[in-house]
Amino acid sequence: MRPIPARASGWPSSRRRPVCTAATRPWNRHPARVARSGSRCRAVPRRAIAPVTLPPDTRRGETGSPEILLVEDERADALLILRALERCGVDGHIRLIDDGERALDYLIGAPPYDDRQRYPLPRLVLLDLKLRKIGGIDILRRLQTAGAKDRVPVVVLSSSAQNADIENAYRYGANSYLVKPVRFAEFCELADQIRSYWLSTNAPPRSSDL
Repeated sequence: MRPIPARASGWPSSRRRPVCTAATRPWNRHPARVARSGSRCRAVPRRAIAPVTLPPDTRRGETGSPEILLVEDERADALLILRALERCGVDGHIRLIDDGERALDYLIGAPPYDDRQRYPLPRLVLLDLKLRKIGGIDILRRLQTAGAKDRVPVVVLSSSAQNADIENAYRYGANSYLVKPVRFAEFCELADQIRSYWLSTNAPPRSSDL
């Protein structure tokens, strides 16, 4: 699977409309990242990827609950995640929120997200740790105190492989911790594992149990 090259149009051809519209942003070089299994992803050189604008609270589709709430404020990373999810067949609603404060308000049902008919809970949260306003660990801590009623599975998807970050994430209720790959092909493999387990194999609690 080849990494997707830069495109002036901003999105490869697809039957579905993209989540994001076009703009310009370069993808800066990331340091090599070490997965928990011990394998090392090689850093890639600086280059531009397909330009994109990520408006807050973007959602694919018009009706129904979002399959995934993606909480990510780095545009390049968000684009890779969205593309990888689409590539592996996640075609349900994906809502993107690009700062921690708004994501927390959504998940605990604080205004303006207190209408659960309009803003239903997702089946899965993909949460970055390094966020504006409120960090991912603080979001986990607040969700933990909110009680089981408002809990959904939370998978941390972070560039950090620091043991302290991993321990804190699990301490405050993360269901899984994944280190972001660098290459698009590796993002696709990771997205397929997320889809296979969390959206297919995993049995969430029934709504009557919440």
